[in-house]
Amino acid sequence: MELEYIGKKFPNIDGFEKVSGEGKYCYDLILPNMLWGKILRSYIPHGRIVNINTDKAKRVPGVRAVVTYRDFPDCLCGMGGIKDEPLIARGKVRYIGEPVAAVAAEDEFAAEEAIDLIEVEYEELPAVFDPEESMGENPLAVIHEDRNRYGIPQFLIGSMAEWSKRPNLCCYFRIRKGDPRKGLDDSYLVLEDRFKTPMVSHVPLEPHNCIAQFNYNGKLTVWTSTQSPYTTVQQLEYGLKVPHSRIRVIVPRHVGGGFGGKIELTNEGICAILSREANSRPVKIKLSRDEVFTTTPARHPFIIDLKTGVKKDGTISAIEFRSIANTGAYGGLGVVVIKNTGHAIVGQYKIPNLKFDAYGVYTSQIKAGAFRGFGMPQQIFAIESHMDMIASKLGIDPVEIRLKNILKEGDTNAINEVMHSVGSEECLKEVTRSLGLKKKSESEGVWKRGKGIALGTKYSTTATSVGSCCFVKVYDDGTIEVRQSGIDLGQGQHTVLAQIAAEEFSTPLSNIIVVPVDTDYTPTDTLTGSQRQTFYMGNALRLACSDAKKQIFKLASKLLEADPGDLDIKNGQIFVKESPNKSVPLRAIFMEGPFFPPYLPGSGEILGRAAFIYPLDSKDIETGQCPMDGYRRSVAFYTQIAHGVEIEVNLETGQVRLVKLVAAIDVGRAINLLSIEGQSESALSQGLGTALSEELFLDNGKIVNPNLADYKIPTTLCPPPNKDVKTIIIETYHKDGPFGAKGMGEAVILPMFPAVANAIYDAVGVRIKEPPFTPEKVFNALRQMGK
Repeated sequence: MELEYIGKKFPNIDGFEKVSGEGKYCYDLILPNMLWGKILRSYIPHGRIVNINTDKAKRVPGVRAVVTYRDFPDCLCGMGGIKDEPLIARGKVRYIGEPVAAVAAEDEFAAEEAIDLIEVEYEELPAVFDPEESMGENPLAVIHEDRNRYGIPQFLIGSMAEWSKRPNLCCYFRIRKGDPRKGLDDSYLVLEDRFKTPMVSHVPLEPHNCIAQFNYNGKLTVWTSTQSPYTTVQQLEYGLKVPHSRIRVIVPRHVGGGFGGKIELTNEGICAILSREANSRPVKIKLSRDEVFTTTPARHPFIIDLKTGVKKDGTISAIEFRSIANTGAYGGLGVVVIKNTGHAIVGQYKIPNLKFDAYGVYTSQIKAGAFRGFGMPQQIFAIESHMDMIASKLGIDPVEIRLKNILKEGDTNAINEVMHSVGSEECLKEVTRSLGLKKKSESEGVWKRGKGIALGTKYSTTATSVGSCCFVKVYDDGTIEVRQSGIDLGQGQHTVLAQIAAEEFSTPLSNIIVVPVDTDYTPTDTLTGSQRQTFYMGNALRLACSDAKKQIFKLASKLLEADPGDLDIKNGQIFVKESPNKSVPLRAIFMEGPFFPPYLPGSGEILGRAAFIYPLDSKDIETGQCPMDGYRRSVAFYTQIAHGVEIEVNLETGQVRLVKLVAAIDVGRAINLLSIEGQSESALSQGLGTALSEELFLDNGKIVNPNLADYKIPTTLCPPPNKDVKTIIIETYHKDGPFGAKGMGEAVILPMFPAVANAIYDAVGVRIKEPPFTPEKVFNALRQMGK
């Protein structure tokens, strides 16, 4: 059936507000009688708090509240199953930048002056920054002496013996399949390497900020730039001991980027306590760019040891994979990142024998958390580098070795999932063709050209018991109001939902309103992340539309003297399917009085309601396997992606310059072609930044480049011209997705590391195993090779 609004190009329905400057972000909000908050942060990486003196700060003119741990409930917060983090430091500090005290004042100048006058006495403790050193049985410092009393669930521990003997181990996960030792012994070639990836910052356009206000009835309202309004409610309930029924979270229509960095609490709890102490006045905290770099969760740096065994024809026979993540001072959502890294291994290739171990390790530095790709780019860097390295040693084409090993529709992967909607082969072939991989690059002078490819796969998962909820209100004039709590971070979420609602009601997009998120009125959703919104909220919306239409058809059936099941609606006209001329306008089912707008006798309004929950299997703790008698899936779907890059390397300086970039991505079914292209090209730019220049540098736990002068992100001058950047959309229908669609916003970034690394090797013959691939690293590698 031809669809009218699905699979087409529509500009973002919020686009005009953004480009015209009319759109308001939380950063722009100023409430009446509002105070400004500032936070005093630890300047040492690890130490006990001996004393905090706030007397001088309280005497600063304009200061209305000064708070420390004494003003907060004695409890811990945390996501992913581990509650290990206080809203403000209590007893000790565990990283440079941890909140120790906070001030609310009439203006920012008074708040900053007061912060400088707070005196904190510390007893410094040994600190540990290297995750391998920290994960030992006798580390230099124990970050959480009370770890064993946190009530950490068994599924985060994996092996109790492994967890118990390592006091700084935050979490541990494992996968076991077949006999890896024998598989390696029987292999024709075994390759063993170590790969490292850096700590990276999200750098959202809109810095983290929030406003909080307790009213006189004890209800807390929070305005915040977040990806997860209901998670914010939950974490505030934990941290403040306020019932969730007394917490309201409002997210303005526009949020200036997130990339995973706005899922967890940052300042909301501190803002709330400041408001309470300041006689219920609203308090706003907005982070400086320095604070965004130094105090909000970053992307995990990983150390990866990979051993791959293959047969003579390149078929994988066994893999041993050890992944160590530096999760920083607290677990947070990083626990889930580490738990799911194994999907990078099992979602791409057939692996008959597998030993996989992932460790999350506490250290004395800034917390790591969710970042676009959710731990997958780091693992895929190692895997896809190895695939090229093995192909080179065996004299096999890098495309052919991948085609020989990729999972296909209906295959069972290494954790017993049955693969569905798998577009790896199509993605790889399209990239190979578009890049002209078989054609040798032409070099000029000191600039040597090379081409590289890489595959990637990104899962999407959400707790089975949660999912997404949606309400749809239908007005008498045909306007459809969508109430949901997914956040449009710039990815075009509102437009996709508007398209789905327009398709369901056969009405123009201009008749659809997607309201801003307000937890007092919009229903529960897990979060905006894991590229889940199109799949989860899209399905919830379709179900809510169906519920609303059932109500409409039941009322209209009396007017049309037809069975409700025989009715349909288009452009606000309800009609009999077999006799389209037999119809009534939507307005006909409403009653209009002299003193009130149209309403429905009895129910009052047409309000469709629905929840979409996608059941998933719980994996075996010891083996990571899905049960044979279950759903045979531990994730909602996998999204496949292939990258192809052509680069130039300067033999004299080591500079890497992009010439051409191609990405092919399997989206299930495209909802909005324009949004897909936009998401893809922005993600490719972000991926290039992390591959070529982005890295947070730390000196004894202190970030030394917390600014956009020293932390190098791509600018509009960096990528090649548009004609040399291409997105290819592959569609492999997903049976459970809305109109066959699945998410894609995270997957696009995944293979950039290895694609660029493989291209550098093709150009100049040096293999670099630690991004970013800066001129210094490439230059040094060339000199070590005698080039």
